[in-house]
Amino acid sequence: MLLLGVSGGHDANWCLFQDGKLIGAFEKERFSRNRHDSGYVMDLVQMSLKKQGFDLKDVEFIATSEHNHIGTEPGLELINQKCYTRPDEWVEQSVLLEGRKVPCISVPHHLCHASYAYYTSNHEDSAVLTWDGGGDFYTIDAYTSTSASLWKNGKLQWMERIGNCDIGSLWHIYSKVIFNNPFAAGKLMGLAALGQPDLLTSMSDYSIRPTRGILSNISGIKNCWPDEDLPPYNQVSGWEDKNAQNLAYAIQDITCTVGIDLADALYEISKVDHLALSGGVALNGYLNTEIVKRTKFRNVSVPPSVHDGGLSIGAAMFVLNHILGLKTETFTTNDLVFTGIEYQLSDYEEALNNDSIVYEKSNKEQNIKKAVDDITSGKIIAWYEGRSEHGPRALGHRSIIASPVFPDMKERLNNTIKFREPFRPIAPVVLEDDITFCTDDITTSPFMMFIVNTKEEFRKSCPSAIHIDGSARVQTVNRDNPMGLMLEELKHRGQIPVLLNTSFNVNSPIVETPFEAIDTFLRVPIDTLYLDNYVVKRRER
Repeated sequence: MLLLGVSGGHDANWCLFQDGKLIGAFEKERFSRNRHDSGYVMDLVQMSLKKQGFDLKDVEFIATSEHNHIGTEPGLELINQKCYTRPDEWVEQSVLLEGRKVPCISVPHHLCHASYAYYTSNHEDSAVLTWDGGGDFYTIDAYTSTSASLWKNGKLQWMERIGNCDIGSLWHIYSKVIFNNPFAAGKLMGLAALGQPDLLTSMSDYSIRPTRGILSNISGIKNCWPDEDLPPYNQVSGWEDKNAQNLAYAIQDITCTVGIDLADALYEISKVDHLALSGGVALNGYLNTEIVKRTKFRNVSVPPSVHDGGLSIGAAMFVLNHILGLKTETFTTNDLVFTGIEYQLSDYEEALNNDSIVYEKSNKEQNIKKAVDDITSGKIIAWYEGRSEHGPRALGHRSIIASPVFPDMKERLNNTIKFREPFRPIAPVVLEDDITFCTDDITTSPFMMFIVNTKEEFRKSCPSAIHIDGSARVQTVNRDNPMGLMLEELKHRGQIPVLLNTSFNVNSPIVETPFEAIDTFLRVPIDTLYLDNYVVKRRER
């Protein structure tokens, strides 16, 4: 059976499952080149189906993230539009797909988030917390920003809203205040390291309220949306303002306090060893690490597309596993991440037909050695291979890579390549077996979802990998990742086996096609582009 999952909200996305196996997952922004793009995706769905050897007529079932899409319709023509009244209540629909009636099940927003977290964790029994800035805004009595659920033996046992807890709204309004961009929570998280606790008491008084519902009377965060345009301290003059930095510090501290309280309370109810996290707040690496370190859960998993870009996968997996009883396959790291389009030789050849470059044919083994030559000499490279990553992080197939041992490398990357604020950290990459060289906080971090305290030796040897507070958003890899092969080569040469990895983009979504890779390479001083089996340089004039 070929099942299409689709979501048309911000970070619009779709996915394809064939007989329980994920064969593709995509976000609209990678193709439209507009960050967080929403709405109509069916032309892109058709394109991706054809790349996989299918057509819309081959789709036998549809799962969608909501029963309607006011202002963000993905292009599905619903025959009936039933509403659900609870966040765990799915509804059966019918859809017209090129004139053909196709069964469709709509799954509520937070149930999609929870399903994605649970089914990608590969744990039979798990508690799940989802937290964001809200979901299902146009449905009857199903709106929530935080949910708790328990899953056992492949099925949802129960799911409840956590009332009076809207962590995402606090991040949204202050991202807008400080950076004039409501989607800048990542910047706000990085800015927290520059702040002091001067505003912690006043911001706690403003935002912290007791929760309602199944996890009642613990710390929660009130609905801050009514204050979006005029919250406290709304007159800051940009991120350099000390009040802005102290706001960021307070918001991060409050988020960790609330998150720990919620996780502790859920453990007492669920009594399971594993916790999975999803929703946009689960991109907060400080919070995720504190949950690992300070709660009773023995395992904590955070998949790569916890933002709304993963909703279609969550909807599809819930329909397949919980409703249809068709168990999806166990996920490896690569299964979850490298889900984009596999471009053909003709795509590469067309992109390489550019008078501004010279290139030579090579192979992966040679490219790994050449890349390490570049990196150890202080050069900055771009690496592009295979299928693109799903989610907001570039994890090895669409990456800009450099060495952290050079003290000025973070500044070079921020100022001359990425054109972003100088305080922004760059992620270090280590082999999973070498994680203890970096930190003792965690044992694995394949998706860059944890921000850890680093060890003194690591800080001394890799100065450009360290954030202002001594932390790092580390990524762990193995030899099935090209950066893992580079790290092995560094070890073989007696060099420090750590890399810097940032996404291959410049003020745009991560590059998708070979053409975009070459175009971006030519716009910034990246020294070498490793484009699949090609080595690309600028033509000397």
